[in-house]
Amino acid sequence: MKKIKIAIIGLGHMGNSLHKGLLRSVFSQQDVFVSDKLESNIEAFDRANWIFLCVKPAKVTEVLNQIPVQSKAKLLISLAAGIKLKKLNKLVKDKNIRVVRIMPSLAISTGVGVIGLYKPVIPAKAGIQAEKDWIPDQVRDDTVTLLKEKLSALGEVIEVSERDLDLLTIISGCSPAIIAYFAQSFKDFSGKSEKLILKSLIGSLKYIKQSGLTFPEVIAAVATRGGITENILECLQENRVQGNVILALKSGYKKLMEAQND
Repeated sequence: MKKIKIAIIGLGHMGNSLHKGLLRSVFSQQDVFVSDKLESNIEAFDRANWIFLCVKPAKVTEVLNQIPVQSKAKLLISLAAGIKLKKLNKLVKDKNIRVVRIMPSLAISTGVGVIGLYKPVIPAKAGIQAEKDWIPDQVRDDTVTLLKEKLSALGEVIEVSERDLDLLTIISGCSPAIIAYFAQSFKDFSGKSEKLILKSLIGSLKYIKQSGLTFPEVIAAVATRGGITENILECLQENRVQGNVILALKSGYKKLMEAQND
């Protein structure tokens, strides 16, 4: 099998996390080319057969429009939040580029990420009616299998629908900042160090995972009747904290959907 050469276009937080994860577990430095400037993006496609697109959604059209027709077939793996596969395929139409989408969490840098993957699905009926019955370029099944194998070194890979991939953007992609936001509340209340707060939160998450209990069962087990935890949870409930969190997540999802129409 031909050796895989990787290019990463875009070195923001996600691009850097991907870069660290790939070098840590899968590829050597000489097999990975990085580009964070428009002038080197063409070279990225030239040097690699797998290209990870990690730019901001607003930059996707600019980057892909500048890429010429490829002499050899290339796989484009888009991490651009909210940019549908349909749009990506239009931007690379007739350029000999096949496209899949993934949405990883930042934890891929340490090998414990969650990676949603959406590949093209070819409709059973071949009747094409312009926009309505769009048929994407086929990505070989063995290519997808190999991609999943390589990405599994960075975390758990889950094949999902395109809608669920967008939901993962909120759940996995945004969660580090959201969790840090709540962790700051513990720090502000206690005056303790971030290191201690993190240790406590990580320990709690490990307990939840290893207990085998559902979230409501954990709450019931810890919040004994008349106890301190029950008092705290009742206060959170009275102030509609959970409802406001869901409202905030819906707001983020709406923002993501709006980006698809830009």
